[in-house]
Amino acid sequence: MRFPFAQFEIPGTLGLADGRYLVRDAAGEADDVIVVTSIGAPRRGRRRRPRRAPDAGGARDAEPLPATRVTIVRADPLDGEEAAATWLDRLRGDVDARDEFAADALALLNRSLHVHRAATMDPYVSELGPHDPAATRVGFGDGAKLADGEWTEAIDAPPDPGRRERRVDALRPQERLAAVLGGKERVDACETLVLRSRLDLDHGRAREAALGLETATAAMLAELGDGGNADQQADLAEIRERTEELARARTEALAGELTEASAEAVAETLAVAERILRRRRILGGRPSAP
Repeated sequence: MRFPFAQFEIPGTLGLADGRYLVRDAAGEADDVIVVTSIGAPRRGRRRRPRRAPDAGGARDAEPLPATRVTIVRADPLDGEEAAATWLDRLRGDVDARDEFAADALALLNRSLHVHRAATMDPYVSELGPHDPAATRVGFGDGAKLADGEWTEAIDAPPDPGRRERRVDALRPQERLAAVLGGKERVDACETLVLRSRLDLDHGRAREAALGLETATAAMLAELGDGGNADQQADLAEIRERTEELARARTEALAGELTEASAEAVAETLAVAERILRRRRILGGRPSAP
Protein backbone atom coordinates (compact mmCIF):
# COMPACT_ATOMS: atom_id res chain seq x y z
CA MET A 1 0.00 0.00 0.00
CA ARG A 2 1.36 3.41 -0.98
CA PHE A 3 0.87 6.57 1.07
CA PRO A 4 1.51 10.18 0.03
CA PHE A 5 3.95 12.18 2.12
CA ALA A 6 5.64 15.53 2.45
CA GLN A 7 9.07 15.88 3.98
CA PHE A 8 10.84 18.92 5.37
CA GLU A 9 14.50 19.35 6.30
CA ILE A 10 14.81 22.14 8.83
CA PRO A 11 18.06 23.69 10.06
CA GLY A 12 18.56 23.29 13.78
CA THR A 13 16.39 21.45 16.26
CA LEU A 14 12.65 21.87 16.79
CA GLY A 15 12.44 20.61 20.36
CA LEU A 16 10.29 17.66 19.33
CA ALA A 17 11.86 14.38 20.38
CA ASP A 18 12.73 11.92 17.63
CA GLY A 19 9.98 9.41 17.03
CA ARG A 20 6.61 8.79 15.42
CA TYR A 21 3.54 10.76 16.41
CA LEU A 22 0.09 9.49 15.50
CA VAL A 23 -2.40 12.26 14.82
CA ARG A 24 -6.07 11.42 15.36
CA ASP A 25 -9.04 13.32 14.01
CA ALA A 26 -12.03 14.59 15.99
CA ALA A 27 -13.69 11.17 15.79
CA GLY A 28 -10.70 9.53 17.44
CA GLU A 29 -9.69 7.59 14.36
CA ALA A 30 -6.12 7.30 13.11
CA ASP A 31 -5.31 10.04 10.64
CA ASP A 32 -1.73 11.07 9.81
CA VAL A 33 1.72 10.21 11.13
CA ILE A 34 4.51 12.68 11.91
CA VAL A 35 8.02 11.20 11.87
CA VAL A 36 10.76 13.33 13.45
CA THR A 37 14.43 12.47 12.87
CA SER A 38 17.47 14.45 14.01
CA ILE A 39 20.33 14.76 11.55
CA GLY A 40 23.82 15.39 12.85
CA ALA A 41 22.56 16.35 16.30
CA PRO A 42 24.83 15.85 19.31
CA ARG A 43 23.95 12.92 21.49
CA ARG A 44 21.51 13.90 24.20
CA GLY A 45 22.30 13.36 27.80
CA ARG A 46 22.75 15.16 31.05
CA ARG A 47 25.13 18.01 30.41
CA ARG A 48 27.05 19.88 33.05
CA ARG A 49 28.36 23.37 32.60
CA PRO A 50 32.13 23.39 33.19
CA ARG A 51 33.41 25.43 36.11
CA ARG A 52 35.96 27.07 33.85
CA ALA A 53 34.90 27.98 30.31
CA PRO A 54 37.17 26.46 27.64
CA ASP A 55 38.55 28.43 24.73
CA ALA A 56 36.07 28.75 21.88
CA GLY A 57 38.67 28.16 19.18
CA GLY A 58 38.61 29.77 15.76
CA ALA A 59 35.73 30.15 13.36
CA ARG A 60 37.07 27.25 11.31
CA ASP A 61 36.69 25.00 14.34
CA ALA A 62 32.94 25.59 14.60
CA GLU A 63 30.84 22.45 14.80
CA PRO A 64 28.42 21.75 11.92
CA LEU A 65 24.86 22.65 12.78
CA PRO A 66 22.31 19.89 13.33
CA ALA A 67 19.12 19.62 11.30
CA THR A 68 15.74 17.99 11.72
CA ARG A 69 13.94 15.91 9.12
CA VAL A 70 10.16 15.77 9.51
CA THR A 71 8.09 13.41 7.37
CA ILE A 72 4.33 13.88 7.28
CA VAL A 73 2.65 10.66 6.11
CA ARG A 74 -0.95 11.23 5.06
CA ALA A 75 -3.51 8.64 6.10
CA ASP A 76 -5.42 8.25 2.82
CA PRO A 77 -3.63 5.57 0.78
CA LEU A 78 -3.14 5.81 -2.97
CA ASP A 79 -4.83 3.07 -4.96
CA GLY A 80 -1.81 1.08 -6.10
CA GLU A 81 1.55 1.88 -7.69
CA GLU A 82 0.09 3.17 -10.94
CA ALA A 83 -2.34 5.51 -9.19
CA ALA A 84 0.49 6.76 -6.96
CA ALA A 85 2.69 7.51 -9.97
CA THR A 86 -0.18 9.33 -11.69
CA TRP A 87 -0.82 11.41 -8.57
CA LEU A 88 2.83 12.42 -8.32
CA ASP A 89 3.02 13.24 -12.04
CA ARG A 90 0.07 15.59 -11.57
CA LEU A 91 1.86 17.34 -8.71
CA ARG A 92 5.03 17.50 -10.77
CA GLY A 93 3.26 19.63 -13.36
CA ASP A 94 0.84 21.53 -11.13
CA VAL A 95 2.61 24.09 -8.95
CA ASP A 96 -0.55 25.13 -7.09
CA ALA A 97 -1.50 21.54 -6.21
CA ARG A 98 2.07 20.82 -5.12
CA ASP A 99 2.19 23.92 -2.91
CA GLU A 100 -1.22 23.12 -1.42
CA PHE A 101 -0.20 19.56 -0.51
CA ALA A 102 3.04 20.76 1.09
CA ALA A 103 1.22 23.58 2.91
CA ASP A 104 -1.31 21.16 4.42
CA ALA A 105 1.53 18.99 5.69
CA LEU A 106 3.39 21.99 7.10
CA ALA A 107 0.19 23.06 8.89
CA LEU A 108 0.13 19.68 10.63
CA LEU A 109 3.76 20.14 11.73
CA ASN A 110 2.96 23.63 12.99
CA ARG A 111 0.04 22.25 14.96
CA SER A 112 2.43 19.91 16.75
CA LEU A 113 4.84 22.80 17.44
CA HIS A 114 1.98 24.86 18.88
CA VAL A 115 1.06 21.99 21.22
CA HIS A 116 4.73 21.49 22.12
CA ARG A 117 5.05 25.19 23.01
CA ALA A 118 2.06 24.93 25.35
CA ALA A 119 3.19 21.60 26.82
CA THR A 120 6.70 22.84 27.61
CA MET A 121 5.57 26.39 28.50
CA ASP A 122 8.37 27.59 26.25
CA PRO A 123 7.39 30.81 24.42
CA TYR A 124 10.39 30.53 22.10
CA VAL A 125 9.05 27.47 20.26
CA SER A 126 7.87 28.94 16.97
CA GLU A 127 5.86 27.77 13.97
CA LEU A 128 7.53 27.52 10.58
CA GLY A 129 6.82 29.39 7.38
CA PRO A 130 6.94 27.72 3.96
CA HIS A 131 10.39 29.17 3.26
CA ASP A 132 11.96 28.02 6.55
CA PRO A 133 12.82 24.41 5.56
CA ALA A 134 16.10 24.02 3.73
CA ALA A 135 14.43 21.36 1.57
CA THR A 136 10.84 20.36 0.85
CA ARG A 137 9.86 17.24 -1.06
CA VAL A 138 6.65 15.35 -1.74
CA GLY A 139 6.13 11.80 -2.92
CA PHE A 140 4.79 8.40 -1.99
CA GLY A 141 6.04 5.21 -0.44
CA ASP A 142 5.34 2.17 1.67
CA GLY A 143 4.08 3.05 5.13
CA ALA A 144 6.71 1.05 7.03
CA LYS A 145 9.58 2.43 4.96
CA LEU A 146 8.32 5.99 5.21
CA ALA A 147 8.54 5.67 8.98
CA ASP A 148 12.29 5.11 8.47
CA GLY A 149 12.65 8.05 6.08
CA GLU A 150 12.67 5.98 2.87
CA TRP A 151 10.30 6.42 -0.06
CA THR A 152 9.43 4.92 -3.43
CA GLU A 153 9.42 8.14 -5.46
CA ALA A 154 9.60 11.83 -4.60
CA ILE A 155 10.13 15.25 -6.16
CA ASP A 156 11.59 18.48 -4.80
CA ALA A 157 8.83 20.96 -3.96
CA PRO A 158 10.30 24.28 -2.80
CA PRO A 159 7.72 27.07 -2.41
CA ASP A 160 7.54 29.79 -5.05
CA PRO A 161 9.66 32.72 -3.78
CA GLY A 162 8.17 35.23 -6.21
CA ARG A 163 5.27 36.58 -4.15
CA ARG A 164 7.33 36.69 -0.97
CA GLU A 165 10.18 38.54 -2.69
CA ARG A 166 7.84 41.13 -4.21
CA ARG A 167 6.25 41.79 -0.84
CA VAL A 168 9.63 42.08 0.88
CA ASP A 169 10.93 44.45 -1.80
CA ALA A 170 7.88 46.70 -1.39
CA LEU A 171 8.30 46.91 2.40
CA ARG A 172 12.08 47.51 2.30
CA PRO A 173 12.76 45.61 5.53
CA GLN A 174 16.52 46.26 5.59
CA GLU A 175 15.94 50.01 5.65
CA ARG A 176 13.46 49.62 8.49
CA LEU A 177 15.82 47.35 10.42
CA ALA A 178 18.66 49.86 10.16
CA ALA A 179 16.39 52.73 11.18
CA VAL A 180 15.02 50.94 14.25
CA LEU A 181 18.40 49.60 15.40
CA GLY A 182 19.87 53.06 14.83
CA GLY A 183 17.30 54.64 17.11
CA LYS A 184 15.58 56.66 14.35
CA GLU A 185 12.31 54.69 14.41
CA ARG A 186 10.45 52.33 16.70
CA VAL A 187 8.32 49.21 16.35
CA ASP A 188 4.83 49.97 17.56
CA ALA A 189 2.93 47.59 19.80
CA CYS A 190 0.16 47.23 17.21
CA GLU A 191 2.63 45.83 14.67
CA THR A 192 3.60 42.95 16.93
CA LEU A 193 0.02 42.28 18.04
CA VAL A 194 -1.34 42.23 14.48
CA LEU A 195 1.33 39.73 13.47
CA ARG A 196 0.39 37.48 16.38
CA SER A 197 -3.26 37.57 15.36
CA ARG A 198 -2.33 36.69 11.77
CA LEU A 199 -0.25 33.74 12.99
CA ASP A 200 -3.15 32.44 15.09
CA LEU A 201 -5.71 32.87 12.33
CA ASP A 202 -3.52 31.21 9.69
CA HIS A 203 -3.12 28.19 11.94
CA GLY A 204 -6.80 27.76 12.69
CA ARG A 205 -6.79 29.36 16.13
CA ALA A 206 -9.71 31.74 15.58
CA ARG A 207 -10.39 32.16 19.31
CA GLU A 208 -6.84 33.34 20.02
CA ALA A 209 -6.93 35.58 16.95
CA ALA A 210 -10.14 37.23 18.14
CA LEU A 211 -8.81 37.82 21.65
CA GLY A 212 -5.56 39.27 20.37
CA LEU A 213 -7.02 41.38 17.57
CA GLU A 214 -9.22 43.44 19.87
CA THR A 215 -6.12 44.58 21.76
CA ALA A 216 -4.15 45.00 18.53
CA THR A 217 -6.73 47.34 16.99
CA ALA A 218 -7.03 49.35 20.20
CA ALA A 219 -3.27 49.86 20.14
CA MET A 220 -3.41 50.75 16.44
CA LEU A 221 -6.02 53.46 16.97
CA ALA A 222 -3.98 54.90 19.84
CA GLU A 223 -0.66 54.81 17.97
CA LEU A 224 -1.70 55.63 14.39
CA GLY A 225 -5.07 57.31 14.71
CA ASP A 226 -3.93 60.83 13.80
CA GLY A 227 -1.72 60.16 10.78
CA GLY A 228 -1.81 59.03 7.17
CA ASN A 229 -3.51 60.07 3.96
CA ALA A 230 -7.22 59.91 3.14
CA ASP A 231 -7.14 56.16 2.39
CA GLN A 232 -5.37 55.50 5.69
CA GLN A 233 -7.90 57.55 7.62
CA ALA A 234 -10.77 55.70 5.90
CA ASP A 235 -9.31 52.35 6.98
CA LEU A 236 -8.78 53.57 10.53
CA ALA A 237 -12.39 54.72 10.58
CA GLU A 238 -13.45 51.24 9.49
CA ILE A 239 -11.44 49.77 12.38
CA ARG A 240 -13.37 52.04 14.77
CA GLU A 241 -16.67 50.93 13.25
CA ARG A 242 -15.73 47.29 13.80
CA THR A 243 -15.06 47.73 17.53
CA GLU A 244 -18.43 46.26 18.54
CA GLU A 245 -17.96 43.28 16.23
CA LEU A 246 -14.60 42.55 17.84
CA ALA A 247 -16.14 42.85 21.30
CA ARG A 248 -18.78 40.26 20.37
CA ALA A 249 -16.08 37.99 18.96
CA ARG A 250 -14.11 38.35 22.20
CA THR A 251 -17.18 37.39 24.27
CA GLU A 252 -17.74 34.33 22.08
CA ALA A 253 -14.06 33.38 22.26
CA LEU A 254 -14.13 33.45 26.04
CA ALA A 255 -17.19 31.19 26.05
CA GLY A 256 -16.06 28.76 23.35
CA GLU A 257 -15.76 28.63 19.57
CA LEU A 258 -16.60 31.58 17.34
CA THR A 259 -19.66 31.66 15.14
CA GLU A 260 -19.05 31.79 11.41
CA ALA A 261 -20.08 35.44 11.33
CA SER A 262 -17.65 36.41 14.09
CA ALA A 263 -14.81 34.43 12.53
CA GLU A 264 -15.42 36.23 9.25
CA ALA A 265 -15.49 39.60 11.02
CA VAL A 266 -12.15 38.83 12.67
CA ALA A 267 -10.59 37.86 9.32
CA GLU A 268 -11.91 40.98 7.59
CA THR A 269 -10.79 43.32 10.38
CA LEU A 270 -7.36 41.73 10.43
CA ALA A 271 -7.02 42.29 6.68
CA VAL A 272 -7.83 46.00 7.15
CA ALA A 273 -5.30 46.30 9.99
CA GLU A 274 -2.60 44.69 7.85
CA ARG A 275 -3.41 47.03 4.97
CA ILE A 276 -2.94 50.00 7.29
CA LEU A 277 0.48 48.78 8.38
CA ARG A 278 1.61 48.00 4.82
CA ARG A 279 0.50 51.38 3.54
CA ARG A 280 2.31 53.19 6.32
CA ARG A 281 5.48 51.25 5.58
CA ILE A 282 5.34 51.80 1.81
CA LEU A 283 4.51 55.51 2.08
CA GLY A 284 7.16 56.03 4.72
CA GLY A 285 4.85 57.43 7.37
CA ARG A 286 6.59 55.83 10.32
CA PRO A 287 6.91 57.32 13.80
CA SER A 288 10.24 58.42 15.19
CA ALA A 289 11.73 56.81 18.25
CA PRO A 290 10.99 58.64 21.49
